[in-house]
Amino acid sequence: MGRELRNTYVLFLSELGKFTDIVTIPIKKRHPIDVIYWRDEFAIPTARYFIDRLNYKIYKRAYRFNKKKLSVITSYEKGIKTDRPHFHIAIERPESVLEANFHNYIHNIASKMHWAYGDIDIRRYRNQEFIRYMCKGNFERVLLEVCSKG
Repeated sequence: MGRELRNTYVLFLSELGKFTDIVTIPIKKRHPIDVIYWRDEFAIPTARYFIDRLNYKIYKRAYRFNKKKLSVITSYEKGIKTDRPHFHIAIERPESVLEANFHNYIHNIASKMHWAYGDIDIRRYRNQEFIRYMCKGNFERVLLEVCSKG
């Protein structure tokens, strides 16, 4: 991917919101109940499940009736060394929600996901470099179906 094209993608994605947090959710390779192995086509529904639950937890009825939602960028990739699938998510925390409460919501929702594996990582969003990292290699890693502008 050309450097100019990649910079255009990063600029486009960074304009979706004023992101505050970065979440990394590792994914199991095998479903614990249904004995189904992870496939890449599960990425969009699984990410959408997490984002929908978080939006509903924050905005309740306003989200349910399509009036409010969080600004979110979601990317999906597999680890180079471990081949472990995982999501990278940049999220804009609403000013009305305390940071500790927001992180608790994220942990609670991720713990209820059947595909989530181990501990999730939540960090503070600092600059566009993380969005550049999410686009590393190619833009196809970004799940545009799950991205939204709040």
